[in-house]
Amino acid sequence: MLKFSEVKPLFKKGDMPNLSKCRPISLLPSFSKFFRKSYIYIILYYILAKESYGFKTNSSTEIATHTLINNILSSLNNNLCAGGLFCNLKRH
Repeated sequence: MLKFSEVKPLFKKGDMPNLSKCRPISLLPSFSKFFRKSYIYIILYYILAKESYGFKTNSSTEIATHTLINNILSSLNNNLCAGGLFCNLKRH
């Protein structure tokens, strides 16, 4: 729903029925506009933790999995305990 937009023609000037005298505009939902501005603010001011792989560009679940496994193996190699807490935040 955040990527939903309604494209409408906006009349510039000249003959009204002539479509070449119109330019397209995209109408976005208010929440989409708020989310986009918030996302830019979050990225600019480093509000997200570096471990938040799902919200960043050039990041993926593969990188998150690699980092997790690397941290666990590094801890075990240094005779440290390794533990994890995993939450499934599924929407019902």
